[in-house]
Amino acid sequence: MKLCVCVAVSFAVWLAAGPAFAADDRAVVFAHMVNWHSNTSKENSIAEHTTETPCRTSLNPVGIPCDPGGASLGYDSFDPAIIEAQNEDFLTYGITPLVSWWGQNARAGDAYLEQYLALPSPVQIGVLYEATGLLVQESDGRFLFDASLNGIENRARFVRDIDHLQSTYFANPEYTNRFFHMPGERPVLFVWVGALFGRGFETLSADLHARIPIYFVGSGVSPYLPGSLAVDRGFAQAVRGFDAVSAYGNYVPELARKYNGHLSLPHVAELLGGFSRWSKWLAEQAPGVKFWPPMMFSFKSKDIGANVPLTATEAEARDFSLAVRTYIEGAYARCTNVDPYVMFASWNEHYEGSSLEPTTEYRDTFAKALVDTFKNGPPLPAGCRP
Repeated sequence: MKLCVCVAVSFAVWLAAGPAFAADDRAVVFAHMVNWHSNTSKENSIAEHTTETPCRTSLNPVGIPCDPGGASLGYDSFDPAIIEAQNEDFLTYGITPLVSWWGQNARAGDAYLEQYLALPSPVQIGVLYEATGLLVQESDGRFLFDASLNGIENRARFVRDIDHLQSTYFANPEYTNRFFHMPGERPVLFVWVGALFGRGFETLSADLHARIPIYFVGSGVSPYLPGSLAVDRGFAQAVRGFDAVSAYGNYVPELARKYNGHLSLPHVAELLGGFSRWSKWLAEQAPGVKFWPPMMFSFKSKDIGANVPLTATEAEARDFSLAVRTYIEGAYARCTNVDPYVMFASWNEHYEGSSLEPTTEYRDTFAKALVDTFKNGPPLPAGCRP
């Protein structure tokens, strides 16, 4: 990330309503973007959740001053110079930022969107709805939308939140080109944690789809084992309320341990096998629901406990990117339910060691692996268009 107050404008501007694909029909790469970083509060800083000092180079984005004493907490996501510099990076590396995690009254909610949208940019964004903390969870973690007391409360809150996003942002003429849209002028809304949605969501989603244009992506599913979702938890029915599903990255503790934390080709082959299982499971359980392949090059959060962290080399990152692109091309050419959209974790979750955002230690090694493979790679094969 280079700090500057200007946004690059040499960008192929997309259609007014926002297309489903880039103009040259290349796969679209979404990346989770943390938008609550603070340089005054450690709780919300880049240093959050890590045992390393905030000044360690792997946590320090390019251009951010670093105090050798460890006092620096990184950058403030609300800083206009940071927003404009990140937008420049998104254009350079072909990234569609997924603004995380929206809650109307949260720092990462309307407050950030108002700040972000006040700055002109050709970058189109996705929004991630943070169900945790907004909706009522059952003791087993599920979110119900049925006739139970919690279900009734969740239905009312979810409808109210979607209506707010629709009227304030998605349908606001001032922001016509600022949000990423699918065919039918449907803005993309990622729902976290969609994998925990249960009874009643299918009908609620149908009601919402009937009156407003929206495209729900259920986020947070297992990237590897769709069979691990117990039918009695209600997800097999609730999944039909989503237009697509995806995972947060591709960290699977068992595979990380099996392959000593590296994204070796055998590791990648097993991940792609998991993608295929998801495609088959969705075709059987929820015809019409799409699968968006998840990606992640590294994951080193202290929260993984005794599990083996994931650490890709530059060559492994490039091999994985090429493998995913090839997988998408094959599935797309056959008109399967695997769509040409990638969910990458993450753009800037530095404290989890998963970021694409250039740092003083790794520079833009990982971001270049993606841009060289997707944005600068060959277009998708002909044959399947919405």
